[in-house]
Amino acid sequence: MNEGSPTSNLIEAQAAYDKGELHHSNRRFESALHEFKRAHQLAPDNDRYLFKVAASYHNTEQYEKSAEMYAALIARLENQPFREALLLALAYRGGNLAMLGRFEEAEELIEKALEMDSVSVIGLAMKAQLFLSSGRPREALTHIQRAHEIDPGNKIVSAIRNRILNHLEP
Repeated sequence: MNEGSPTSNLIEAQAAYDKGELHHSNRRFESALHEFKRAHQLAPDNDRYLFKVAASYHNTEQYEKSAEMYAALIARLENQPFREALLLALAYRGGNLAMLGRFEEAEELIEKALEMDSVSVIGLAMKAQLFLSSGRPREALTHIQRAHEIDPGNKIVSAIRNRILNHLEP
């Protein structure tokens, strides 16, 4: 696994990460997951690589595994000065838990993220996801509309907004 020198491992990790980004941009999520996992194995202290592994598990609909990876990331970030990464990890883990039907846990994490930044687009989007997953699409619509007002071009917001609107259609 880590047979090379530290420098060569970092170079290989970055190359794997770059391949993962390319696969992800082409919606080849399984291939992206493979590359991001390789990058993380080669450079396990790099939070960005762990974040991408967690996101890729979500993109491949492996929500439980994604939630586990976000939990590991949260544990690493809780005492770090850069709070935006922690906010995103909390919100995304909450979104995964909502998809798994673990609504109380999800709400606790999402609320924690929104306490950090009440106008976090991702926090609001994950709160909308929580309400949609728990069968409350009208409440979901309120939160996703707020997120959409803040960042109308956000792809995550648009995807959740479309799911909510489709759910509300007669």
